[in-house]
Amino acid sequence: MPSASAASRERTKQLFASFPTGVAVLAAQDAQGRWAMPMSTFTVGISLDPPLVSAAFTRSSRTWPHLRSAARIGVSLLGEDQHAVLRRLGGADRAARWEGLEPIVLEGSALVLPGAAAWMLTSLEAVHPAGDHELALLRVLDHGLHAAPRPMIYHRSGLYGRGADLEGPASGS
Repeated sequence: MPSASAASRERTKQLFASFPTGVAVLAAQDAQGRWAMPMSTFTVGISLDPPLVSAAFTRSSRTWPHLRSAARIGVSLLGEDQHAVLRRLGGADRAARWEGLEPIVLEGSALVLPGAAAWMLTSLEAVHPAGDHELALLRVLDHGLHAAPRPMIYHRSGLYGRGADLEGPASGS
């Protein structure tokens, strides 16, 4: 089947961005350093028994191979006040991503961010091909939920919290 045209891909991207979702950071460390991937393609509630969540990673990601090989992966569900953390961890300068950030190290070198609305300690359960992504099922081994702050929301390429615009849509969608 031929790949979608650029216009068709952009329309589909706008469709997917129209569904509000939380913002998660998956992180771990290995001998080569600390690795973090901010994402809005994280889904909770895949299964309660066993407790499973999912995350979709682009096949071209340079971070995913490090997370995939980690014994444990930390998941931080960002709070609405963690916009600067998201910007830093998603920045182009890989060497500067962790400057000024002191993650909490969990079992198996999983990393979680202090101040997150919630956190999870996970292990890789399964990986399935999913188009230009890989879909990872993660088993939740431990977790914590904080009463505050409220979660950061991604919607139409913008970041929101408490109904406020934290960083408006990146495109004219």
